[in-house]
Amino acid sequence: MLQLYGMSSPNVLKIMILLEELGCSYDFHTVNLSAGEQFSEAFTALNPMRKVPVLIENRENGAPMVIFESGAILIYLAEKFGRFLPPASDSRYQVLQWLLVETATAGPTLGHYNHYLRFAPEDTYSLSRFRTLAGRAYDMFDERLQTQEYLANDEYSVADMALFPWVEYFHEFHQMSAAEHPALMRWRATIKTRPAVAAALERYQNIVANDRSFSQKPDPDTLDRVLGRGKFARP
Repeated sequence: MLQLYGMSSPNVLKIMILLEELGCSYDFHTVNLSAGEQFSEAFTALNPMRKVPVLIENRENGAPMVIFESGAILIYLAEKFGRFLPPASDSRYQVLQWLLVETATAGPTLGHYNHYLRFAPEDTYSLSRFRTLAGRAYDMFDERLQTQEYLANDEYSVADMALFPWVEYFHEFHQMSAAEHPALMRWRATIKTRPAVAAALERYQNIVANDRSFSQKPDPDTLDRVLGRGKFARP
């Protein structure tokens, strides 16, 4: 049985999409970030970065497989089941290349933009910087998809699953218009027609509705610890 630890986050949703595509059953465990559950000794033992998602595969023989970082989880599952990541070939490295573009560059950039929009709207320099960088990322993906049906090549892959949650939930929040990125919007609509994606989105909406990380206001010290500011900032 697979265990997925997470909360309502694009990095968690991408794992849920792949699990649905693979037809895997799994138990979902909500980590309440606003209560600081990610800093607990038990969770730190699973992921020293104290972040979600974390995937645990319980095995009949031997120790459980514990894996964190969304890109690593996607690769692990795709290789385990032999789907959505081609074997050694040019196509494989196209998928890995675009997966890493999302996980190492575009995703963190969009996440930083979220942070300043939500927690520091008065910081005009940072807002301008990350709006510009986010726009460049969306522009790049749109240009890529003008000549490709899917992100890495003409086959749906884990690279598409990694990017989709950001575009689905944050393109408009990031003050981008559909008219700016028609190819990206076409791609998003295509991804949403997949039954597994629809199933993942339905389950994800239930997680969002019950996520205390957003419905509960954290105490100031916990929020400062989560954001790395105040007395938790490195001097």
